[in-house]
Amino acid sequence: MTEAKDKVIIQAEIDNFFRYIGIIGFIFFSWLSYLTKSALYDNPPELIGFIIFFLFAGFSVWAMIGFWVYFDHINIFSH
Repeated sequence: MTEAKDKVIIQAEIDNFFRYIGIIGFIFFSWLSYLTKSALYDNPPELIGFIIFFLFAGFSVWAMIGFWVYFDHINIFSH
């Protein structure tokens, strides 16, 4: 009593491009915010320094969130 069953082959494709972009973006914008942190210590503080610092820090956080969003992004398909 052997039955021939059709086997479904399932493959997973992991796209690492977004992971690498997220890591590189996080490192780059963290470095830029580190370079502009001196704006926080100016007396009197300059508004443009605050804006640039928080812009780079925000992009750094955004890049890290993007890394975690695409961390589990796997396309599963069958033939």
